[in-house]
Amino acid sequence: MFMDGTHPLSRLLKKGFQHCFVCIVDNGLWIQIDGGINSPTVRYLTTDDFDMAGYWRDRGMTVVETRQHRAVLHWPFAVRNCVGLVKTILCLPTWAWTPNGLYKYLLRNP
Repeated sequence: MFMDGTHPLSRLLKKGFQHCFVCIVDNGLWIQIDGGINSPTVRYLTTDDFDMAGYWRDRGMTVVETRQHRAVLHWPFAVRNCVGLVKTILCLPTWAWTPNGLYKYLLRNP
């Protein structure tokens, strides 16, 4: 999910792509993992039969549905920000450093 951010440096990033987080399904539940400003948060949201993508789209966020890769990610390295957290969780081999860069990568590599 991509959205505007609240970090002081967010204003330097493209509007609508200033922050990102990931929602994954595990053991029948949707789990949200968000890097946040201070420390990552993990929340159990609802059961896996819920339309999570539609929920976030209805709230004005940009959603890209993808899958979690199972390969261990060794390179390129991940910066300690929201993009790095999403890349690490999804095992995405991309040089993206910004939410907009990650969004473009996901569009090219579903």
